[in-house]
Amino acid sequence: MMTEIWWKVLLAAIITTIITAIAAKLFGCTWGIFLLFSISFIGWSLILVLFVIVGEWGYSAWKKRKEKRQR
Repeated sequence: MMTEIWWKVLLAAIITTIITAIAAKLFGCTWGIFLLFSISFIGWSLILVLFVIVGEWGYSAWKKRKEKRQR
């Protein structure tokens, strides 16, 4: 299950990186394309990984609280 989530995170990071780089170039960014792709990919990867970690933590906390209420 977790492997499937990480593949989705990687794919989402690649897609958002491409969209971000294209948008930045259209708006006149003067950075090189490699630097732009690198920074964008690292940023989106970190954001998505943190989102997954916080989501898993929230789900496990919610599940524990739900089990406590049922007792």
